[in-house]
Amino acid sequence: KDSWEPYDPSDVPVFLHIPKAGGSTVKDVAGTCHRLVMATDMGIMDGHHDDPEIAVVYPGGGPPGQDRTPFVNVDTTTVEGISRAREMGFAESGLTDAVVTPFI
Repeated sequence: KDSWEPYDPSDVPVFLHIPKAGGSTVKDVAGTCHRLVMATDMGIMDGHHDDPEIAVVYPGGGPPGQDRTPFVNVDTTTVEGISRAREMGFAESGLTDAVVTPFI
């Protein structure tokens, strides 16, 4: 889809993460402050790489009483992870608010 086309509620932004360019700070703000559900490598932490179905997960634990950042249980930072996401129906699921990847 071209960026000049009108916004559609099913549109999902893709954040091109370039290492050492401040991208981790952007991800932290998007997840921790805005609670956006993101698709990134964090989604497969805590054994979620073996999940049979696409889902929103909250890996990593955290202090008691603190909200945790939501992720989709796919890894969009590797080619293998993107292939697994495709097989699981990630694009059709509509579960994510943003996709983070180093690939275009």
